[in-house]
Amino acid sequence: MGNKYSVPFTFDLQKKMKQSRFAQVFQTELNRLMLAHRIAELREKRGLSQAELAKLVGTTQSSIARLENSNYQNYSIKTLERIAEALGVRLVVDLQEAPLGKKAA
Repeated sequence: MGNKYSVPFTFDLQKKMKQSRFAQVFQTELNRLMLAHRIAELREKRGLSQAELAKLVGTTQSSIARLENSNYQNYSIKTLERIAEALGVRLVVDLQEAPLGKKAA
């Protein structure tokens, strides 16, 4: 049943992922989303509010809110180390080689 204002939409992710630029941007955004989600998940698992985590880290609640926002792009290793320490977890940073002939995401 179509509405005269609706537009059919199809999206083939597997096909799009074969386009190197799309795959690169997709992976970058996915990584950012996963990091933001993981910080919030660990904080909540430990029963901490953003303000309580901020106090442990030595920052503000709004800074923690930014880190938990998947649109945030300015993570620093130092900040992530402080977050990890406050949450009692280990920070793992890894560099992975891309398949030959492809740019890494």
